Amino acid sequence: MVFDISTPQKSAESIKDFVDQGNYFALYQITTTEIQGSFTQEEFTTQFNTGGIKDLELVGTIIWLSNIWTKQEIKINYDDNSQKNFWMALKLEDNGWRLYGTEEK
Repeated sequence: MVFDISTPQKSAESIKDFVDQGNYFALYQITTTEIQGSFTQEEFTTQFNTGGIKDLELVGTIIWLSNIWTKQEIKINYDDNSQKNFWMALKLEDNGWRLYGTEEK
């Protein structure tokens, strides 16, 4: 499992790659301590595995909210050919940009 979370853009690309591969184990590894404190790895991966996600598209560019917070618009495509747009929040933590969560746009 190779990933680069040294910048928000590289982190967003790693997240996209893991979602596209269905590798939610790896995705969990680059989440914030808040996520890991709220969900076990099994709960996290089960939630994604039952979501019917086909792939993820990065839309536009990273938006800086502060020196430790960014957001990126994403589009999630589902197995039933539907799609939804979300904001994906990244937080600078432990010298890397980690997935904090998503919010439907």
